[in-house]
Amino acid sequence: RKRLRWLHPYSGSPCSLPFIETPSWSLTRGYGWANSKTQIARGNLAAPRKIALVKFAKFAGILVLTDRSVDRQAKAANGCKQGDSKMSQTQYTQTQMHYADSEVTVSVANAREATELVDWQTNGFSCMRHESSVKDWSDEDHLKQIHVPEIAQLAKALSGCDTVIAYPPLLRNPRIAMEIEDFAPIHFVHSDLTQDYEVMARDPKRDYQNFLQPVLEAQGLAPDTVAKASHMLMLQFWRNTGPIQPQTPLAICDAHSVPAEDLAPAMVEAYGGGEFTFETFGVLGAENAQAHRWYTYPSMSRSEVLVFRTFDSRLAASGDAFWTPHSAFIDNTIGTNAQARESVEMRALCLFT
Repeated sequence: RKRLRWLHPYSGSPCSLPFIETPSWSLTRGYGWANSKTQIARGNLAAPRKIALVKFAKFAGILVLTDRSVDRQAKAANGCKQGDSKMSQTQYTQTQMHYADSEVTVSVANAREATELVDWQTNGFSCMRHESSVKDWSDEDHLKQIHVPEIAQLAKALSGCDTVIAYPPLLRNPRIAMEIEDFAPIHFVHSDLTQDYEVMARDPKRDYQNFLQPVLEAQGLAPDTVAKASHMLMLQFWRNTGPIQPQTPLAICDAHSVPAEDLAPAMVEAYGGGEFTFETFGVLGAENAQAHRWYTYPSMSRSEVLVFRTFDSRLAASGDAFWTPHSAFIDNTIGTNAQARESVEMRALCLFT
């Protein structure tokens, strides 16, 4: 058993991360469960296998992480080949990234100066100017009234979809994080959704409907709106709403630099007090972290938004990269007096008939 020490970024309270090996398809009290039948791209996880169970601090959720015994067929099925292109990057800083299986020092490039980046369809993310009518970024009700329709309009323009389901805003700031620890910046390399997202969004028996159905009703959409869609895409929108040089900004990874074999499906239970579970990708870094191409957009203002893709049913079906790994990180260029991050996250489920 290996233990690491982590601190809550705002309260400073310590927590342990015990690593435990158990047989696959297991249930462990207090840690969660993992299914060896979970698929990565077109390849299945090897079964039987062993998994590592990691219980993170409450702010990171409860995750169950696979080890590196994934079926190597996943690599062949994945359209992202590691080391396909050599990109000229302008280094912004070096920082410690907390991967699912290790802590690794990586280089983070300045995305503002990276000429190799194209757009969110190609790299998984892009930053764009987006003026908002929001007056108070700390008022959740105000954001629901003003920002939700703004993001729905932006998502429809970017994707060309037929219907947008804009999820409620998620605020991260010191005040909220002290009340709900899940809403502190997440210092863990992950991509929010796996192939299971499409299944749980369509299946009326999954507990994800406890969250999704009220959102549909609030936006005047029929209960079977998602089930009837032929193609679904999840876009996420991250906006820095506090100091332009926060202590823990967001780093984001070129989707095509992270092959499927570096992904570890994990279950998250009751995130932020929600009455549902969902599957996320933790990212493995012990072997390939230096091949992952990390970026950040320094000094983001409220007039900018970082757009990134975390699910696309067509890409999932073809075995291509629909994930975009990301993580909070300590910005070593700012200094010890940097202020805490304040940010707003939006998610927009784009549906095509």
